[in-house]
Amino acid sequence: NIGSIINGASANNQQPKYEVICLLDSSDEEDGDTRKDDNGKDMVDASQQVPMDINATANSSSNPLPLIVLPDPPQMPLYDDDFVLTPFGPGKILSARVERYASTDNHSDATVFKPTIIYSIDLHFGICHIPARQVKPISPSSYTEKTLLTYQRVPLTGQDLLRLRPLTYLNDSIVNFYLKYLKSQHDLNNKGKTLTEDRSWDCLDGEGVHVFPSFCYTRIKNIMGGSRNSKMVRTKIWKDLKSWTKGTDLFKKQLLVFPINEHLHWTCVFVCHPGRLVRRHAKDLRGRTLNAVSLEGKSKGSDASQSIANPNTIISNNRKESASDSTAVPDDMATKSLDGDKNIQKDILQAKGNVASESQPQNNGTANNESQNANENSATDNASSKTSKAAPATRWRCDFCVEAQFNDYDKTVEHEKICEKNVDWCMIHFDSGKHFKLHKTTEIIGNIRKYLNAYYEAEYASSHPGLSSFTTKNMPGFTASVLQQDNTKDCGVYMLENAERMLQSTPLVDSNFVKTKGLNKQRFFGSNGYNKDDIEKKRDDMLQLIQTLHRGENGIEK
Repeated sequence: NIGSIINGASANNQQPKYEVICLLDSSDEEDGDTRKDDNGKDMVDASQQVPMDINATANSSSNPLPLIVLPDPPQMPLYDDDFVLTPFGPGKILSARVERYASTDNHSDATVFKPTIIYSIDLHFGICHIPARQVKPISPSSYTEKTLLTYQRVPLTGQDLLRLRPLTYLNDSIVNFYLKYLKSQHDLNNKGKTLTEDRSWDCLDGEGVHVFPSFCYTRIKNIMGGSRNSKMVRTKIWKDLKSWTKGTDLFKKQLLVFPINEHLHWTCVFVCHPGRLVRRHAKDLRGRTLNAVSLEGKSKGSDASQSIANPNTIISNNRKESASDSTAVPDDMATKSLDGDKNIQKDILQAKGNVASESQPQNNGTANNESQNANENSATDNASSKTSKAAPATRWRCDFCVEAQFNDYDKTVEHEKICEKNVDWCMIHFDSGKHFKLHKTTEIIGNIRKYLNAYYEAEYASSHPGLSSFTTKNMPGFTASVLQQDNTKDCGVYMLENAERMLQSTPLVDSNFVKTKGLNKQRFFGSNGYNKDDIEKKRDDMLQLIQTLHRGENGIEK
């Protein structure tokens, strides 16, 4: 169906005709067989036309300028996700492209095409395509130089607020601000709980929260530099970072929060009850063994002690219970001042004397009642005389399980060191992008353990000896099973949501929690979990919070 195509020259023009012959149809070889349009005119194939120079002058004798096409710009002056200023307000660059337009400028080197950069910019109320000449960097401007709010020494600017737009990577200022706000809310909700200044047994159980700045872990990793966990490296870590914990006793805190920012990805690590591990290894074992031996010696020579140290008596490291009566030594008596209390033997002996004196009136009352029946009297006297003549059998029970009982205190202590239930502290890594494989849990938790070792050696080694170091065995760590993100921009929002859930509803950390890795109904937060709708709403909530703080409403402390 393709006929001969004529160039469109007039009948008076003697230029040669251009023909295209179709080899599939022999009839096309005939002259004058051309395609006609609806008006009967010859159809012209544009592909066979001679290109015309748009810059050619009217004078046909002059030669046209040579065809020069400029290459693309070597690099874009601005990049994706950069914030810029446009005539329509601030926005975020989504993409950039190079477009070419015909140019009629004879003085230009590009006589046919001229490259132009076009940016696709998200203006929050819509997306527009703006030439590069109308786009300016956001810095320097009032968005970067003017501080809108300073919250606990964390400044926030207009550019920081732009980070709260959807699908935008959060920066350090937003993360540090919101973590400090969560800590202040946690302290406000637990305002009645005050911590003492000493480091006794109960004080190391842990209360309160300490939040590290986002660049703390980066600093720890840079100091380590891939070197081994040596004494010199730990000393350097402590010297460089001790000002960050000035006036704060980390091992008296319930939770330590480490935000992690590496490879454009946000995660966080929670250290739960680190003081419990220090307390566990700081027991005065030798002194308590001597006390147990001296108590057994006293019980042999004292009738009052013989009435207490019966074969049914079980002594725990933290308490003393008797199966024959409900009288027991108080917990605080047995756990008081484990940092080298020299009066512990006296306290336990005094407690035993009090128990003996309380049991005596009960025995007298029983004797008066038994005088009413002669047969029962004689049987009871015989049984009691046999019991008093028997050697006292003191048994020590493990603090963490009820199955293990020993006659020797040292054996009990050795069992406690390997008892499976003796773990009520741990480290939890919250990573909403595990499928990205950007953060290695073992590496991150290992570096934080090295920092805890440095802190222990500088602050606690002299007063609480016994702990060699924080290791994978005595300080377990795991990755929490939390909701995973489906993009690369919301990692910071997920991390802050996980931190908020932990601080608002802190789980009970015990041996079962550590064994199950905090799983509750196959999810870490159980029924108190969140979904993707909460993540989308989180950005607006944080923006409204900043605006409220900026106005000074609701009496929120800045």
